[in-house]
Amino acid sequence: MNFRGLFRMMTTVLLLGGVGVGHAEEGVDRTGSIGYSSVTSPDSETGLIVPGPPPQAERGRIIRVQDTRSVVEFRGQEYRIRQMVDSGVQSLTRSGTSIEAWNKVALPSDHVGIMIAPQGWNDVTTLVPILREVVDGLRSIGIPQHRITIWSRQIEDVEFLQMLPIPILPESQFAGAATSGYDPEVSYESPVQGTLIWSDLDFGSEEPDAGRRSYATRLLTSRFDRVILINSLASDASAGVRGLVYSMSYAGVDNFNRFLNPPQILAESVPEIFAMDALADKVAFCITDALIGSVAGHRPGKFHLHPPVGELWFSRDPVALDSYSLQRANHLREQIGFKPLPASSGQLLFNCQLMELGSADSNSFNIISILR
Repeated sequence: MNFRGLFRMMTTVLLLGGVGVGHAEEGVDRTGSIGYSSVTSPDSETGLIVPGPPPQAERGRIIRVQDTRSVVEFRGQEYRIRQMVDSGVQSLTRSGTSIEAWNKVALPSDHVGIMIAPQGWNDVTTLVPILREVVDGLRSIGIPQHRITIWSRQIEDVEFLQMLPIPILPESQFAGAATSGYDPEVSYESPVQGTLIWSDLDFGSEEPDAGRRSYATRLLTSRFDRVILINSLASDASAGVRGLVYSMSYAGVDNFNRFLNPPQILAESVPEIFAMDALADKVAFCITDALIGSVAGHRPGKFHLHPPVGELWFSRDPVALDSYSLQRANHLREQIGFKPLPASSGQLLFNCQLMELGSADSNSFNIISILR
């Protein structure tokens, strides 16, 4: 479905209001134990998560797990981070044990793709413990290693994970969207014409409309039953924050760079790409790694510009997580003496809300905090 006309009609609304930045409703569990509501998600009788845009009960619901000892001297503490993931997944799924929680995330017969967007301060000391806990959780319910894949847009984005002394998965279980190929039957078409490169499916085509389509990766159309999205709290020159919706869209299709400028094109195209069945309908849940905030760009060695936050955020609603990330990023930027991210950064998320991909209105968020 093309919402381009609707987006243009809403321009005045965006300029007047945009994404809400008020205070969210917050429930706090100060004991670190897992308390969960008796209200269940309307996915299925068994509680199994149905991938796709979140149902109404899950929109704007964010689990915020905090542990001030999870980062020491800018290095993630593996044991504590893994505990944080366990707590977050249990609370997200309203479960009392780890096994119960992961049984609601996937089926033993599923092939699960874990999409990562490496960026930020130090992806090894914070990302690796998160991935280990997620992989172990999936394996605990009977999903074999050969049905779990860690992937990103380029295989180079995941190569550093293949060189760990203790492997997370066999080398064959890491993949890049570009090298896995793109599906000629599943595409997003736009009047914006791109300059094609070797990895684009239409590269070398002499058709006049070559460069106007972006094809979905075969990983999403033919391989994965469910996808878990993991990214970090980091600023981005084009999107404000490189959130989950942006990262999934960027990794999920070829010929993407044509959308980067101007910002209005990015804000219009990314929600439409993410709304494709091959993308949004595969998402089970999302994690934002906010253990260390990289909200002033990638600045190695400048410790004061990468404030430790000590938090992991979990949600079924990627739009809500991205909106919350934008809000928190601006607060952190203020603390380190940087200007807020451009007001236009929220337009992409507002467009996602128009398309009912999730909630971008932080005034309606239900943030449940677990203090460990």
